[in-house]
Amino acid sequence: MNNERLDFTNEEVITKILEGDSIKSIEELRNFHNLSPEKIELMSKFAKLRKQVKDDCWRKVEKRKSQSPKFSNDENDLGCFIEAIEPQVRLALLALRKKGYDTFESGFCGFNKQNIGLSAMQLVNFNPPENLISYLKAKNVTLKISPDNIEFECNKFLDLDELKNIWDQVEQNLPDLNK
Repeated sequence: MNNERLDFTNEEVITKILEGDSIKSIEELRNFHNLSPEKIELMSKFAKLRKQVKDDCWRKVEKRKSQSPKFSNDENDLGCFIEAIEPQVRLALLALRKKGYDTFESGFCGFNKQNIGLSAMQLVNFNPPENLISYLKAKNVTLKISPDNIEFECNKFLDLDELKNIWDQVEQNLPDLNK
């Protein structure tokens, strides 16, 4: 990448830099945004993991389309093949849908965050229990619940298994909407 023409405010450009291996570009991005070396390293690790997950999901969807293109009932409700849902959030998302939550997006968002978006204001009066907050704090994760979104920010690098465990804990602590 020719750094003289890079727009360090453009999310696509930032993502490509973080996914790449150019130490010079990463350092220029870090300096532009006044980020610590630890923060830029965390962002880069998550960008690479996100790319790996997205590429793997895409390959699995393409394989599925060629081998078994018909949607299952769950997939019909989702509007996508199950393979399109990122693996770290897949089981939690399916469990939430069974509890009555109307989800429309899930997985990586931003540079060190995960989310599940809800198409309705289904968490207006929900406050996460203290045991969940303590569990996440021990993992260096910050949970943010809004009426139509569940999001957590990772303040250290977590692999897919760790992210899956967090999603499972979050899901288990959300009430069944009986719908």
